Amino acid sequence: MWECLDFFAVLPGNNSGLDMSVAIPRGAKHALKMSMGYFDKYLIGVYDLKRDAFVADTIVDDCRLWLKIDYGNFYASKSFFDSKKGRRIIWGWSKEADCRSDDVATGWAGIHVSKSAPNWLCFISSEIKI
Repeated sequence: MWECLDFFAVLPGNNSGLDMSVAIPRGAKHALKMSMGYFDKYLIGVYDLKRDAFVADTIVDDCRLWLKIDYGNFYASKSFFDSKKGRRIIWGWSKEADCRSDDVATGWAGIHVSKSAPNWLCFISSEIKI
């Protein structure tokens, strides 16, 4: 099951975010991000406006092989565009790795964390093959 879908434009070689409320620059690609199987994964492709369809650049049948946003403990993320700093921010859930009895004793089992786009958007941009 796909959870926490996110869809945004990326520009190859550009580490800053793109504002989805204005015209997308020529040469931009789109990232389709989803949470599944304890990881946040994504596909890079193009958005066909006439067909209103996302077409992935590479089709990999085994979703376990799809690219990951983060290879650590990071799940159920969403993103937004920070117009003041021209960047995309992503935040998600990071589960505490302790046992259940420790979670009950401490009163919590995870936290929401955020990442600034250059930490991961650069990674996505480097994956785009044009």
